[in-house]
Amino acid sequence: MEKRAISRHKGRLERAKVPRISAKKQPKCDVCAKIVKLFRTPFPPPPIKNLRAFWTWVQLGSFEDVIVSTRCEIHPRMLRSVFGDALNTTDTTKFVAKGADDCIIIVGHNSEYRVSLDHSSLMRLPTPSAIHNAVSSCITHNAIAVNRQWIDSNLLRRWKRSCDKQNHAACRQWPQTSGLSLNMCPNWLIDTWRMCLVRGTTGVPYVALSYVWGPKEFFKTTRQNLDQLQLDGAFINSHQRLGVPRTIADAISVVGLLEERYLWVDALCIVQDDSITRHSEINKMASIFAGASITIIASQGEDANYGLRGLHSISQPRNLNQDIFALTKGYNIVNTRKKSKTPCVWANRGWTYQESLLARRRLCFGYDGIDWDCRCSSFHEDARANPGSKLLYRDTTRDMFSSPFPSLRGYGELLSSYNLRDFTYPEDALSAFAGITTSLSLTFYGGFVCGIPLMFLDIALCWQPSANVCERRLPSENTDKEPTELGLPSWSWVGWKCKPYLWAWEHGNDYVKQSPYLLQGMSCEETLPIVSWFSRKWGTAEATPISHFQGVIQGLKTSAIEGKEPPMGWKRFEHSINSGTQSVVDRSYLKNFERLGYFYRYEHDPNSEFWYPIPSWYDTQGDTSPCEIAGNTLLCARTRRASLWLTGRFKACGGTISIRDRQRNWVGALRLQTPLPMETSNRYSGEMIACELVAISAGYAIEGRPAHAIDEWFMPERPEASKGEKYEFYNVLWVEWKDGIAYRKALGRVMKSAWEAQDLEWIDLVLG
Repeated sequence: MEKRAISRHKGRLERAKVPRISAKKQPKCDVCAKIVKLFRTPFPPPPIKNLRAFWTWVQLGSFEDVIVSTRCEIHPRMLRSVFGDALNTTDTTKFVAKGADDCIIIVGHNSEYRVSLDHSSLMRLPTPSAIHNAVSSCITHNAIAVNRQWIDSNLLRRWKRSCDKQNHAACRQWPQTSGLSLNMCPNWLIDTWRMCLVRGTTGVPYVALSYVWGPKEFFKTTRQNLDQLQLDGAFINSHQRLGVPRTIADAISVVGLLEERYLWVDALCIVQDDSITRHSEINKMASIFAGASITIIASQGEDANYGLRGLHSISQPRNLNQDIFALTKGYNIVNTRKKSKTPCVWANRGWTYQESLLARRRLCFGYDGIDWDCRCSSFHEDARANPGSKLLYRDTTRDMFSSPFPSLRGYGELLSSYNLRDFTYPEDALSAFAGITTSLSLTFYGGFVCGIPLMFLDIALCWQPSANVCERRLPSENTDKEPTELGLPSWSWVGWKCKPYLWAWEHGNDYVKQSPYLLQGMSCEETLPIVSWFSRKWGTAEATPISHFQGVIQGLKTSAIEGKEPPMGWKRFEHSINSGTQSVVDRSYLKNFERLGYFYRYEHDPNSEFWYPIPSWYDTQGDTSPCEIAGNTLLCARTRRASLWLTGRFKACGGTISIRDRQRNWVGALRLQTPLPMETSNRYSGEMIACELVAISAGYAIEGRPAHAIDEWFMPERPEASKGEKYEFYNVLWVEWKDGIAYRKALGRVMKSAWEAQDLEWIDLVLG
């Protein structure tokens, strides 16, 4: 067996024909030695509860020492292979490396210690004589030399069979905690045995294809050709005969390699000119991808005609280059797959996000290679893995869908990955995310309105943009409707193309003490409701109350503070804040609950601890009725407004500016969300711009503790109280009015005492 394995490995090396760069024996390079040392360090499987501590960080040196003045020729070429042209165009000042499981990642940091270069995994290519030792040791992810042009098609079957043998529940069925309807089946499927369209049947396994259409027209199913496509052999040589794009034609063949029979692909399994059935199928696309046995992801190429390259006798050849660097004897380091200089269209398209996120098992074609990813295993074509190896690095964002409890911070991470994506029709932004909110609706008590979770309504309305890219989403040119009417209200993140700032929602997880799958809230901020919210549809007067969902949360929190008996299923335990075993990190999470002296556990989740009880999936699993406020895009409340002034250096967006009263006294701060008019964009503190502010909630933070979401926390003009005291404020929206509806321009805070000293006016606020 060993001889055959070594022989196969030598054959792969010969076929790969990759460039080799030999290491000099003298002089020794400190950077190369540090990298080799990382590879020599054995790493045990990562702990579930503390993945951050699992990583080992090593300082490689400054940009000058590592790249410019070094006498070594090996590692600079390796870094240029990893980072490409970005190495010369970023403000990188230093390099660090982290290692785990025989894979290391090199990261470039700028002077503010922020990541300035995308990281890339490097693996070790063992010598042929060491292969059998690697298989029997703790090393499970050594690199493999692969064929430049062709994929080993047997990998697809082996990966699928490995997953099948582990019989992992999450790989077989979407979690019950999901609000998705799992008994839905597609109207049409491609039968890859008969090579024609057949009616979908409940319970029949199928493979789904996630890809991009691109701007070019191609063959699709219509009412005119539907009957013809149901005839046996209709899709034989479909690319040549019918003009079916290569990606779809190749996927039909891949289904057979996976030992499956049926394929669902939107262009052929939805009758494109039947508006009624098309709308119905689009609405259940999330359930279709969640119900698929496997989802094929075609992430490479700009359109549907690129194909799934590298499948011998099926598709066009690929062009996979592996750069190998010999840092020292026995340590050939491989830069496995270099990222393309062309942006990945699939990864930037809005609709593909939920297609990938909701997939139970993913077979990914990208960067001229293939990968397998499911809830129990992760395989890469160019990485050696032991048979039946378990998944080492858990995707915490997908944990949300199997957790019985909500995580506002986790939800924010989903939005950070989604909300900068592109749409042909921007008004699709909410629909393309609807499968995710539907899936989370049973754990987020009350569901969602325009992407805002109702159980965290006041906190969620205080979202902020985090990057310099923030622009209003406007409908496509083929409609004259208002953005809010089409599901793009200004008060929700979905109305803006931006990356939400995660720290703004950090305190939404303040109920978590510790959990293997829930993120803990590290902010000392607290948001307090002051208004009763209602929602209504555009063009109607009838409003539905929605504040009672978060009112339940506030009631549970208040009961915990007052020491009342917990709800059924919850049990209270004593907690000593002076315990010597209490970690420093754990202390920081105590924030407003330090004086309680106890925490809670839930009977269905003994591994998690909570500062106060909270509604869970077990409380809502019987409620599968559609939300009564679906389609409501207006928020209504009775609140107070004030006229104040903005000063400071005005940036395009993302910058913090001061709020002042008429006497120019500092009263608060606001984070700009949209560019100001050109004539004001370069103004300094001598100029003041009038703004109308409306209060949407109150809040406070504890002086001397972390408050990352409060932009004015370190402003010199902010009156700072003694450590441990409260900094109290009102959360306010800067709004502009149109036809009796107020639209959000930005969000900020005004000190409580300063706000209450203004000439306040009660108004009936309608937010659009």
